[in-house]
Amino acid sequence: MFGRRSKAEAFNYIPQQQHLLIDPVSYVKSEYRGRDWYVVLYGNYQNAGESQAIMSVLPPVLRRNGTRM
Repeated sequence: MFGRRSKAEAFNYIPQQQHLLIDPVSYVKSEYRGRDWYVVLYGNYQNAGESQAIMSVLPPVLRRNGTRM
């Protein structure tokens, strides 16, 4: 849903948007281009199709943030 190199930015994004969301939100640390990358995830899905289906019901502010599932 949201990715940043800064753990603090990713972590702080969650409470800023939590009031717009119903499903659980979490974050994970990964690596992108050889550097740490923190990704905020929304919900639990069985496959990519399920995660993409939720896009149509997300609030516009979340879609503007470059949300990717």
